[in-house]
Amino acid sequence: LASMAQPFKDHAEQALRTSGLPYVILRPAQLSEVVGGELEIEVTAATDGASDTSVTPMDFAQVAVTVLLMDDVSARAEERAAESGQPVPNLPRAKPNLTLNVANRPSRVEGDQFSALVKAIATQPADS
Repeated sequence: LASMAQPFKDHAEQALRTSGLPYVILRPAQLSEVVGGELEIEVTAATDGASDTSVTPMDFAQVAVTVLLMDDVSARAEERAAESGQPVPNLPRAKPNLTLNVANRPSRVEGDQFSALVKAIATQPADS
């Protein structure tokens, strides 16, 4: 079933890329039915080809929320800086026109993953 949907996903991604709108595309590895929050989350620049790894829906959602929060916090900081005349703080932000693969690593989570996700997302190269 997934292989039948791939041409439609590819077409949708290409339409988004050529639209001129800024975008962030998140590509999950194979979705697993394991409870989320227990394994490390890996975010990498997207490459063609299927991944043989998996990701829990909860961990994939955490990446999506992190991307949205990074953008929202940066936008609010820019607004407040403009209103107050202060310099804009240098906050990590997802680059526009970004495609990321999301998977779980086999290692266990130690503490909160939010800071690691922000760093991983902010340092990925934009699509060329």
